Amino acid sequence: MIKYIFSDMDGTLLDENSQLPEEFGEVLAKLKERGVTFVASSGRQYWSLLKSFDKYKEDMLFIAENGSYVADAHKEIYSASVPVAVVKEILDHCAELPMKLYPVLCGKKKVYLPEGETKLIEAVEIYNPNYQVFTDIYNVDDEILKISIADFDGGDSYHNCCRQFADFKDRVDITLSSEVWTDFMPLNGNKGTAIKSLQKMFDVKPEECAAFGDFINDLEMLDSVYYSYAMENAHDEVKKKARFRAKSNVEHGVLLAIQDMMDRGLL
Repeated sequence: MIKYIFSDMDGTLLDENSQLPEEFGEVLAKLKERGVTFVASSGRQYWSLLKSFDKYKEDMLFIAENGSYVADAHKEIYSASVPVAVVKEILDHCAELPMKLYPVLCGKKKVYLPEGETKLIEAVEIYNPNYQVFTDIYNVDDEILKISIADFDGGDSYHNCCRQFADFKDRVDITLSSEVWTDFMPLNGNKGTAIKSLQKMFDVKPEECAAFGDFINDLEMLDSVYYSYAMENAHDEVKKKARFRAKSNVEHGVLLAIQDMMDRGLL
């Protein structure tokens, strides 16, 4: 029987308007009756997830920052941070590159942005109003859970950003979270590592877990469970990795697949 369901947010659980499906509350109540825990698993910040799930947060867990932070509605369960020296090296390298890239520091307390980047502020505040603009972003006093770098001008985060940081792969985990964003997490700080920590903590087997994803930053998450689902709108690499397929996020594929699991007696 499945005991835990992990789901990505954007492009997966959320619809084309980045909203929760209306039926989510009803499905979550059914899961609770069956003793199944739903875990929102996202590259978004913890505070952003709490806001999105405000009505349901008491009955869920949250994997935020692509796996660097795990919590319930009230307290931290697990976290990992990027060493201060590595944060500074990444910022230095970002500034040295010929293309224009936009760095964001995601801390435990807030999200930190460099001064004077209006385009960056507009992009960040859509998901998380809990941000602070810094004149000198090198002097942020917080644990940095993730560094996100946006490639707004090129719109190709793999070629214009990710590949430019290949020399950092021995110090941080690097993943694409969209065509625009590249994320840098603590070494082994991905969604899969976070799920494995929860599995060990709560004595849950991969065969008792399901996961839904659509993009590259979901690959390790799908590897950590047996019931791995790629959305119909997913990246080709995600479809290759997953054992099962769900309808697109526009069709509320996650909820349809969960209902199917219930009908089959897996929940």
